[in-house]
Amino acid sequence: MKKVSVIIPVYNVEKYIDKCMESVLNQTYSNLEIILVDDGSPDNSGKMCDEYAVKDNRVKVIHKENGGLSSARNAGLDIATGEYVAFIDSDDFVETTMIEKVVSKIEQTNADVCMFSHFTYNGETSVAHARPLDKDEYETGEIRDLIIPMFIGQKDAIGHHLLGFVCCQLFRRSSIGEQRFKSEREYYAEDIVFDLEFYIRAKKMCVVNEPLYYYRYVESSLSNRYRKNLFDKFALLLEFKQGFVLDNDIKDCEKRILRSAFRSAIGGALNVKKAPELTKKEKKQEIKKISCHPLVKLSLRTIKPKGIKEIIFAKLLKLKWAGILLALM
Repeated sequence: MKKVSVIIPVYNVEKYIDKCMESVLNQTYSNLEIILVDDGSPDNSGKMCDEYAVKDNRVKVIHKENGGLSSARNAGLDIATGEYVAFIDSDDFVETTMIEKVVSKIEQTNADVCMFSHFTYNGETSVAHARPLDKDEYETGEIRDLIIPMFIGQKDAIGHHLLGFVCCQLFRRSSIGEQRFKSEREYYAEDIVFDLEFYIRAKKMCVVNEPLYYYRYVESSLSNRYRKNLFDKFALLLEFKQGFVLDNDIKDCEKRILRSAFRSAIGGALNVKKAPELTKKEKKQEIKKISCHPLVKLSLRTIKPKGIKEIIFAKLLKLKWAGILLALM
């Protein structure tokens, strides 16, 4: 039985960590190295990590100064010794059969990575999400031609794309090598950056198209409140994708990048509207700044919006009518 390193970044999650750890400690696959990375938690999370280490000798704890999610994952990777690596966020939890099922698949196929599906959980109910993939094995050429473009974005308004959750993947540690996560304080969706850098080198991937991970959707979480300079992070990710596609000669991605730019413009504008410290004038200026980004401008001339809301948004953004846009959003 190969060892699996389970890396769990921990920050300010005293309300949730017990449920997360219960799901990990009770896995039907027992050969685990559970690395809890206390990222300078201000609550009792760090103390709770130490208590788990006393109770179960599979648990290792790192206490570090706060550096963010990527920094915590990287700290875990630096000491991981397992054949495989799984990432679990400490406010989420997993099916107790998750590791057994994905290890079985990755061993059977000798793949570099195994991708699986997830539930969205709001504290009461859960909704299953399937991966938009037709096969359970993909070789190098298929990864380049099919999988990587789906990480880049949707080809059109109804096209499929792949969310980059590393928490819904099991990685062969030797295939990760020296690769590490870029900071989420610099990039939006740092998982996508990690995925693209990993999959361009991967020789084989496999899929378990079954939801095994519970992603906890919390209204007050970082993704649901105003985030300063969010569009700047969107823009950096767009530029990374554009450079990645050019550097690696990935086909069929121009429309995907432009669709991502359009979605980033929507997300950026909605984020600006939520800004508590910005005046109406400052919000208008921020939205006009979004509309002037080269990829957003090109997307507004090129992509076909889906539905009346997107059509109106695209028209108003193109005309730079930020005041009307703010009133309607």
